[in-house]
Amino acid sequence: MRARLQRFRSLRWRLTFWYSGVLALVLTIFAVVSLLVLARVLASRSDRFLEEARGAYLVELHVELDELGTVEAAARAAVRDTRFRDTWMFVFDSTGTLLARGDVPDSDGSWRHLRSSPDSVTATARRLALSAHAGPTFTTVADAEGSYRALSESLRLGNRRLAVVALQARHPILETVKQVATGYLLVIPLVLVVAAVGGSLLARRALEPMAEMTRRTRAIGATNLNARLSVTDPHDEVGQLAVVVNDLLARLEAAITQQRRFVADASHELRTPVTTVWAEADVALGVASRPEQEYRDSLRVVRDAGRRLSRIVEDLFLLTRIDAGHLPILPEPLYLDELLLDVTRSLRAQALGRSVRIEVVSAPESPFVGDAGLLGRLLLNLLDNAIKHSPIGGVVRIELARTGEQFRIAVSDEGPGIPESARERVFERFFRADPSRTRGERSATGGAGLGLAIARWIAEAHGGALAHAAPARAGSVGATFVVTLPATVSGEVPHPSDAEPNPQRVG
Repeated sequence: MRARLQRFRSLRWRLTFWYSGVLALVLTIFAVVSLLVLARVLASRSDRFLEEARGAYLVELHVELDELGTVEAAARAAVRDTRFRDTWMFVFDSTGTLLARGDVPDSDGSWRHLRSSPDSVTATARRLALSAHAGPTFTTVADAEGSYRALSESLRLGNRRLAVVALQARHPILETVKQVATGYLLVIPLVLVVAAVGGSLLARRALEPMAEMTRRTRAIGATNLNARLSVTDPHDEVGQLAVVVNDLLARLEAAITQQRRFVADASHELRTPVTTVWAEADVALGVASRPEQEYRDSLRVVRDAGRRLSRIVEDLFLLTRIDAGHLPILPEPLYLDELLLDVTRSLRAQALGRSVRIEVVSAPESPFVGDAGLLGRLLLNLLDNAIKHSPIGGVVRIELARTGEQFRIAVSDEGPGIPESARERVFERFFRADPSRTRGERSATGGAGLGLAIARWIAEAHGGALAHAAPARAGSVGATFVVTLPATVSGEVPHPSDAEPNPQRVG
């Protein structure tokens, strides 16, 4: 029972019910309006017929008066000569005395469509005659079984005042409307049944592609994300839905593939420092007694591997929060030039260790509103990457300038450069332009291939961009990364009291 009720909640049945309900409402309105229009048209025709009958009778009355000479005889003769279907003529004098009545009996002696007795109808006509005016007047007279339409007029004929009343039963009109209404009651339900069955079949046929899409989509899982829905016509609604679902599946496949690759690369990156710690500990513990210097050397290797492991875990945690959208941007007023100089000073010891010189070409005062921690991380990753890939005795150049409504930060090194085919892929996670490069090299990022990916996200999160700049001339060595950030309109840093409060970063 519950399954049946659940089936009736499907889109097919809901469309059928709505379609049938709307059609029933439309047909009902049509039936009511058409019955009203039909009754009005029949009543209008009845009034015109009464006017024509009255006019024909008056013409005949004047002709008979000229021939017979008396009003009574002329009235009776005119009534006999002018007979109209379903219409009765009455002639009264000024006192209400009946002078003539046009009886139109059927073969059985009864009046056609006359529901009341002749005397009752005559009494009704007399009342209308006594209240008749000089001009023709229409009146509707109701009775227990219907109504009559009357046309009364007071006129002077010779030296006498008469009242002529033309009376017509409304029962035929009511019977006609009733017959049409009965026909509607028989036809409309039949039409609704046929329309409901046809609508259900059409809805089933129209929704069959969607049902097939549902079945195929339900069968798609993590093991067959490469499966796609068939698209019959990409221009109709169902085809467009299939295209959208296929696009969604493609994005899911790419995301899951990237996630799997990310987990695999992360596992590979974490394996190196863990293996280093394990191997160095085994070496240190392999002999019962060693010189103090050897223990110190082993601890130094373990320390460096631990730092690299900590850095990789921190980067992975940062990327995870970025992907989940849980890393807030905490803007605050700052100066890019001061931030750049602070990062440069923090890396001088690392640069001296590789005999690399850091040269700040230009750093004018650059007010900006952004997240100081993330922007510092961006600059740190770029400078560390440049130091790591610079040859011994090389120079890392940094230039900060404002061009129009943008700040431009360029970091250049004198290393081997990046092949043209890899200039966009260097921003992918765990990617290296030179796969043979050792992963154990000491640096702030540890050579895990995450620095540029994090740096690009930070730049884009501040409304800017990070890109690799093409060499200024063919044959140039080194690599140049350019950060562009939108400059403030006013060019001034807001006062700290005017800025939004900067809450402590969590995590």
